[in-house]
Amino acid sequence: MKHLSIKLRVTLWYTFLMVLVVGSVLIFMMLISSTVIEKDVKSQLSATVNSIGNSLSMDDHDLDLDLGFSLFQNQVYNLLYNENKTLLKGDYPDAFDSKDLTFTPNTIRSIKSGDLTYYVVDRLFTVTGEEGSVKVWVRGVIEADTAPNLMKSLFEIALFTLPFLVLIAAIGGYLISRQAFKPIDHLMKAANDINDGGDLSKRIDLKNNHDEIGKLASTFDLMLSRLENAFDAEKQFTSDASHELRTPVTVILAQSELAQSSAKTLEEHQEALSVIHRQATKISHLITQLLSFTRLDQMPDPSKFDEVDLSELALAVCAEQAEAWNSSISVTSDIQNKIRMKGDSLLLGRLMNNLIDNAYQYGKENGTIKVSLKKQADAIVFTVEDDGIGISPTDLDKIFNRFYQADTSRTASVRGSSGLGLAMVKKIAMIHGGDIRVDSSINQGSKFIVKFPIK
Repeated sequence: MKHLSIKLRVTLWYTFLMVLVVGSVLIFMMLISSTVIEKDVKSQLSATVNSIGNSLSMDDHDLDLDLGFSLFQNQVYNLLYNENKTLLKGDYPDAFDSKDLTFTPNTIRSIKSGDLTYYVVDRLFTVTGEEGSVKVWVRGVIEADTAPNLMKSLFEIALFTLPFLVLIAAIGGYLISRQAFKPIDHLMKAANDINDGGDLSKRIDLKNNHDEIGKLASTFDLMLSRLENAFDAEKQFTSDASHELRTPVTVILAQSELAQSSAKTLEEHQEALSVIHRQATKISHLITQLLSFTRLDQMPDPSKFDEVDLSELALAVCAEQAEAWNSSISVTSDIQNKIRMKGDSLLLGRLMNNLIDNAYQYGKENGTIKVSLKKQADAIVFTVEDDGIGISPTDLDKIFNRFYQADTSRTASVRGSSGLGLAMVKKIAMIHGGDIRVDSSINQGSKFIVKFPIK
C-alpha cells in the first residue's frame, strides 16, 4: 500500500468507503420492518395531538374555537370534543367509520375501516383561562403507512443499481484523480526553485488555473506577490524610519552629554532640556505618523464605508486648523453645501487635515490659504491652495513618496515634517477611488487638487 501512487490510494480509499456505505444502506433497508414504520407513525400521531391540545385557549368562559391553525397537521385528522364527548370541531377522513368508537384515553388503537387501517388516539386536556377552565378531548386519526411495501421495492431496486454506481464512481474517480494530480509535479518544481534560490520574484505560473490545483497555484502566486511587496516595503520602511530617527536621537544624545559634562548654569541645563524636548516631540510625531500609515496599509474595506457629509467635515477641519495654528496666515473657504459621498470619515478628515496643515507649514507670513470643495459632473473636487514657497519642478513627482522632503529647511517648526503627510493623503485618496495632483511654482505657492469620482 505504501508503494502505490497517491491517486490510486485515493481512488481505492473512497471506493472502499462507497462500498461500505452502500452495503450499510442495503443492510439497513433490509432490517427496516413495518414495526419501525408503525412506531414512527404513532409517534407522529401522538406528537401532533399533544401539539393541538397544548395550543388550545379560552375566550372568556368558553373554549376559543376560532383557531389560528389547521386541525389537519402532519397527515393527522384532529377532532375536538367537549367533556360530554360532543363534537365541537374537526372532521374524520372520508373513508373512516366513526360509529360506536369509544373514547380510550392515552391509548393508540388500530381501527380497521373498509380496506384501510387507521391509528386513533384520544387525549383529555384541561384548558385554563382567566375565568375558569374546561376539559377538552382531542382525538387524532391517521392512516396507517404502507411504507413496508415501498421499502421492499426500494430495496430490490437498490440491490441491483448501487453496485453499478460504485463501479462507475471508482472508474471516474480514478480518471479525475490522475488528471488532477498532473500539475502537482510542476507546482512542486516551481516551489523548490523558489525555496532553493530564495527569489520571491519567481512565480509558479500554472497555465491551467481553472481547477482546484490551478486555483491553489494562483493563490500561491498571489501570496508570493504580497510577500515580495511586504518584504520590499519592510526593507524600505526600516531604512526610512532609521534615517528619520537617527538625527533627533543623535541630537538628544549630544545634548544629554553636553548637559552632563559642560552645562554649569540653570540656563544652560534648561537650554539642553529644551532641545531634547523638541527632538523628542519630533520623534513622537513621527511614531504617530508611522502607526497611522501602518493602519492604512491594511486597506479598509470599502463595503463598510458610511455616507459622509464632506461639506460639514471640511468646515470643521478648517476651523480646527485655524485654532491649532493660531497663525498670521488667513484661511478662506469656498465650500459647496451638502456634498456627500461613501467613505471613512476619519480618513477623509485626516486627508483634509494633512493638506491644510501642509499649507500652513509651508505658507508665508500674513499669507492666505484657500480651501475649496465643489461637486462637478463626474467628480467631487477638494483643493487646498497656498501662496507660500512652492515646490520646484524636480520635486513635484517625488513629494508623495514616504519620508521625502523637498527642502529640510522648511521644517523648522516644532511640529516638523516627517515626510509622511502627503504620502498618507495619496493613500487615503486611492482607498476612496480618487487621485491627487499638485500645481506649484517656486515662491508663488502650491495648489493640491483631490478628485473623488461620483459613483
